[in-house]
Amino acid sequence: MLWKFYKKGLASACSSLGVSIFEGSPVVSIKSGEKGARWIVHTDSGSKVSTNHVVLCASSHLSHEVDGQYARASVPMYTYIMVTKRIGLALQEAIASPLMVCDDRNALAYYRLLTGEHSGRLLSVVCLFRFALSSYWCILND
Repeated sequence: MLWKFYKKGLASACSSLGVSIFEGSPVVSIKSGEKGARWIVHTDSGSKVSTNHVVLCASSHLSHEVDGQYARASVPMYTYIMVTKRIGLALQEAIASPLMVCDDRNALAYYRLLTGEHSGRLLSVVCLFRFALSSYWCILND
């Protein structure tokens, strides 16, 4: 549920800066613009949006036409989330910190001890660029 508040807050902040957000408007192509607009965005309903900036917020769900067009300008990411069963007290004490521990050499990897009803469990999140998958798993094996 937290993501809903984040999404609304982010949309509100962007709107206050003059950003227009178009939801439910699948894009079929993005073309170089003419006279005053750097880009023309075409939707599946036939609508066009002229703009100087385009932000692709589609994760891996870009249409083939748009994905092929911007394949070299986008970076595919993979995210893995894991929660352990309760770990022993010695390990909890060894890694105890009110902060998360982060490694951003290949993208982002972090872990932290959970609290409350899940106390004693370790949360680990790894977000990787596609090209970093093999090198990251080698680091884990060291």
